[in-house]
Amino acid sequence: MKRLRKTLLALFAGLSTAAMADDYAYLTVEQQDGQTSFSVSEISTITFDAAYMNVKLSDGTTQQLPLSALSKMYFSDNGLSAISPASVRETQIRLQNGVVHVTAQPGTPITLYNIGGQVVQQMTAQGDDTQMNVGTLRQGVYIVKVGTTTKKIMNR
Repeated sequence: MKRLRKTLLALFAGLSTAAMADDYAYLTVEQQDGQTSFSVSEISTITFDAAYMNVKLSDGTTQQLPLSALSKMYFSDNGLSAISPASVRETQIRLQNGVVHVTAQPGTPITLYNIGGQVVQQMTAQGDDTQMNVGTLRQGVYIVKVGTTTKKIMNR
């Protein structure tokens, strides 16, 4: 009987929390360098891993927010008044003339692996065109991981 009561209480708490979130239009996340606001209707899922809060939006894009920079999250009726909601960049990876060009949200980790799985280079995305020089590396196949996006490249 105690177990049933606890289960029902947990279920009720979960439903009431979901109902409370439905009453609000925005989820605002405060970070060390500012705030980001998401429309609740556009959020598909929110997950956490060891280093990031991952907000997957209904358009299929994902925004990663470093946990180390988060200070507060809350629901509100309106978005930020002085700052417009952050736009989510689509992650793009391309190799051109010995340089890997990456377009991703600033702060997104970029890792280059050799075919044996060893880390060759690491850096953080700076915005529209973060460049990683691979022209001096041995010819061969490499794996570029940008956040949760992975692409195989051939360094010639």
